Order: sequence, then C-alpha cells, then structure tokens
Amino acid sequence: MGAPANLKINIIANTKKLSKGLKNASKEVKGFSKGLKIGLASLGAAAVAAFGFFVDSVKKAIAEQKSVENLDAAVRRLADGYSYNTGAIEAWIDRIKYSSTFSDDQLRPSLARLIDATGDLKTAQDLLITSANLAVAANVPLETVVKAVTKAQEGNKTSLLKLFPELIKVNDKTKTGADLVQILANKYKDADKNASNTASGGLKKLGDTFDDIQETVGEVLLPYLEEFSAWLQTDRKSTRLNSSHRT
Repeated sequence: MGAPANLKINIIANTKKLSKGLKNASKEVKGFSKGLKIGLASLGAAAVAAFGFFVDSVKKAIAEQKSVENLDAAVRRLADGYSYNTGAIEAWIDRIKYSSTFSDDQLRPSLARLIDATGDLKTAQDLLITSANLAVAANVPLETVVKAVTKAQEGNKTSLLKLFPELIKVNDKTKTGADLVQILANKYKDADKNASNTASGGLKKLGDTFDDIQETVGEVLLPYLEEFSAWLQTDRKSTRLNSSHRT
C-alpha cells in the first residue's frame, strides 16, 4: 500500500496489456500451459522474470487482503454493529511500519490480538507500539512479546517476567500485569523507532517500499487473473463434456 499515483497508473496500463495478451494466447492455442510455453519462449528470459514478479505480486496482494480482513474482523468484535474506518486504521499501520523494524504483515495480526485482549482499539494501538519497543529491546519476535503483554493485561505476569527478568526486583502483589508493562514502556520508549533509523532499518524500509509496489501490482492483476481462471475452468468443463459426448 502507499505506492505513488503515477506508478499505479503505469502499472494499470501495463497490466491491462498483459491481461489482453494472456487472453489472446489462450484463444490461439489449446490449454493454458501451451499458451504459456509459447508466450514465454517468444518473449525470453525477461518475460519469465516478469511473470515470476507478477505471480509473487498476486500472492502478496492476497495475503495483504486476508490480513486486512482479519484485522477488520477483530475490530468488529468490539461491539455489535461497530463501524470503523478501514482506511484510517490502514493509514495508521502504514505510518507505524515506516518508523518500525516490523512489517505491516507483522503489525496487523499483533494489533488484532491486542484488540481481542483489551476490547479497545486505542489501548491496543498503544500496546502494539510498546510491544514493538519491547521486542527490539529483548531481541525476540513481536508475536512473542504481544502474547506476553496480552497475558499480563489479563493478570498473568509469568511470560513477561521470563522475557524481562529485571521486573522481578519491582514485582510484588501490588503490581498488576498492566503496571509491569507500563514500567517497561517507559524504560524502552522509542527503542523500535531508533532501531529503524539504523542502516539495517533503512534496508528494511526499502524492502517495505518494494513490498508496497508488489502489493499494488497484485491488487491490479488479481481481478484479471480471477477472470482468466474462471474462463479456464469453464473451458475445461466444456472439453470434458465434449469428450463424454463423443464416447
């Protein structure tokens, strides 16, 4: 998400040409595999690489769509008939990921889990930022910290204490799991943001930009490939019916 408008226009134009070419190839030869072999043989190695890029792009677009839908479902579980602005939350995820060492594919499921645990979108967003900071500080996966933070919010401090043994000194019966999370939030504030500004963080941002471009390509290609797949299935059914009539 977030690719420039002029890039999207160029992608759409080139993708329509690709779709038209695929349809023409499928009409001229029997079966998609023959058409694909002929097309790739004539276009050469560059076309093979481009085709691989397009396939990966569609896969990324499908995964992105599923990730967004899962987050959407988590927010809707907050209350019956709850309506929220998908664009606003996606914009927030985009803003966070470019100042984070974690991708949107990592941030979305983590936010969904925190929403389910807290029942509040704003609290979940705050805890996601804290979890990202703690994951960097402890050098562990974001998912691991989110699980520990979620359990702590529910009153189980064990996982959090294992990840951050320094809490043992301040932990007592008066301290809730939420209190311990806040202590860590204060201590490791901006750890993720600072890590994203390093050389490795810069490479990660570059990778995020490339992923966004691929997802945009995939979003444009997906409807055409779905249409082609439907045509292919219909053609196969027609071929089987014709074969059965002959026998």
